[in-house]
Amino acid sequence: MTNRSLAATLMAVLLLLAGSGRAGEMVEIPGGTYEPFYPIQGEGPITLEPFAIQATPVTNAQFLRFVLANPEWQRSSVPAIFADGRYLHHWASDTGLGSAAPNAPVTNVSWFAANAYCAAGGMRLPDEAEWEFLAWASASERDARRSPGRQEQLLAAYAARPGTPGAVGRGEPNAWGDSRP
Repeated sequence: MTNRSLAATLMAVLLLLAGSGRAGEMVEIPGGTYEPFYPIQGEGPITLEPFAIQATPVTNAQFLRFVLANPEWQRSSVPAIFADGRYLHHWASDTGLGSAAPNAPVTNVSWFAANAYCAAGGMRLPDEAEWEFLAWASASERDARRSPGRQEQLLAAYAARPGTPGAVGRGEPNAWGDSRP
C-alpha cells in the first residue's frame, strides 16, 4: 500500500466514523469511473466494480460489541504497532464507554482496528478510489465535482463540525444513500 493510499484509507476511516444515518444498513454502489482528484503522473480514470458500503459510521456501541467479542482489540491489549496512545482514549475503560455516547460515531481508532472490525463483520474498508467516488456526491447528484459551490459546501461542512460528534442518524444521505458529508 502506498503512503498516498494509506493516508486516504486513514482519512476514509476517520470520515467513516464521523457521519450520520441508518445504523448498519448497507448501500449498494453500482460502480463507475473514478477520476483522481490529485492524479499521480500517468494515472488516469479508474473503473470501479460494484461495491457496498455501510450507510452510517460505526457507533461506540457497535465498536464496543466488537472489542468485547475480540479482546485483542481492547485498549490495554492492542499492540502499540497497531494503535497509538490515543486509541479509544475517550472511553472510560477497555469495555466501558463512560461518558462516550453509545450512538455517537466511534473515534480514535486505528486503520488496523477499523480493518479488523470490518473483517469481523464480513466487510472491508473502502479503497481510496471508492471513497473519493462516493465523496463527490451531493444530495442530488452522484458526481457533483463540477457543481458550482460544491467544494465550498464541503469545506463549510467540515469547518462547522463540533469537537465532539453527535449521534448518528441526523444527516441527510447523498445521492448514493450514503450519510457521510
